[in-house]
Amino acid sequence: MHKIAQTTNRAFTGIDYSASLTIRDVAKELAAGKATFAISGLPPETRRQFVGGASQNENRDGLTDLIGVDRFFNHLEEALAVFHE
Repeated sequence: MHKIAQTTNRAFTGIDYSASLTIRDVAKELAAGKATFAISGLPPETRRQFVGGASQNENRDGLTDLIGVDRFFNHLEEALAVFHE
């Protein structure tokens, strides 16, 4: 069985440095436990901080590389469909 930790975040309007450290810690801990961390439902302006940003600086402190660009989804249903194939 594939272990997944997924969060849906319509309420996130931005990710500050403190939040990025927390997300990094959670993602690393889940990876150590062989679980996949995925994020869905970010508002468009927040999602651009992770994927599709205008510059390398918008990679949100390397979180996109850590989590994986393919682990960001627009909707929860998209994430579930990928992990339940």
